[in-house]
Amino acid sequence: MQKDWKTHGVPFYRTRELVSLYNNEPFSSEIFISEELFSEIAKKYGFPSEGDFLVSGVGTLGICYQVKAKDKFYFKDGNVLWYKQNGGIVSSFFYYCFHSDQIQNQILGQASISTVGTYTIQNAKVTKFLCPTVEKEQQKIAHCLSSLDEV
Repeated sequence: MQKDWKTHGVPFYRTRELVSLYNNEPFSSEIFISEELFSEIAKKYGFPSEGDFLVSGVGTLGICYQVKAKDKFYFKDGNVLWYKQNGGIVSSFFYYCFHSDQIQNQILGQASISTVGTYTIQNAKVTKFLCPTVEKEQQKIAHCLSSLDEV
């Protein structure tokens, strides 16, 4: 709630901040919540952990940020979708899949067309991608793709 916003504390990210994180652009968060509120929310709902993903669901659609170990923030529900890692899919493999034309085209195709496009939780639940069932194979693919990024 806007009444809970502070001038310092735990950063509270919206799509704007997510896009900056994805693009490795420097920014300073404009909105914070108190440590107490963060603890309360985290206890009740959890919070993004290393390897989880946040995806922009309003405005600039389909921007995917992979949460790092050092990150401590909360985010605006509804505008940002949270993909939790719970086994079966290697985080770095998912990262590359999510940036593929196959998934990005689904996101744009599923987005509600109105003044501002949206990618909803319901859309996310039906987004499909190809994935080897063996995690070691996923790791090999992700490693290969990340080595191409370094070139």
